[in-house]
Amino acid sequence: MSDGLASSSSKSDFLVNGKYRLVRKIGSGSFGDIYLGINVSNGEVWTLILLLIRCSLCAIYVAHTF
Repeated sequence: MSDGLASSSSKSDFLVNGKYRLVRKIGSGSFGDIYLGINVSNGEVWTLILLLIRCSLCAIYVAHTF
């Protein structure tokens, strides 16, 4: 089962939704962290917001692109 995030040893190695590589963290807020990202297929630069959804059983990251 895949949740869209491929994890490894560092945040810069994450692939969000299988196509966005995190470059660096550019901000954060009460709902999650904001990253500069690059589309690995065409090189476009994107802003990615990783939302942390908290519940009593789990913590799940959901990604939105803008």
